[in-house]
Amino acid sequence: MMNHRVYTMTEEAWNKGTDWDAAIAENEIETVAEFETLEEAIEYYENDLGGDTDRYGVE
Repeated sequence: MMNHRVYTMTEEAWNKGTDWDAAIAENEIETVAEFETLEEAIEYYENDLGGDTDRYGVE
């Protein structure tokens, strides 16, 4: 069972310059990858995606 994920806003929302609050409210969020633990999700986010807070989030 996957409990944590790395997510991003949709390409359309990103290209429109949508902020995170609006993207979440408009359901313009996509899962990039899912993980068993938060630590695995953070490691992937930091190491594979460069920790880009403008483009990705972790939960």
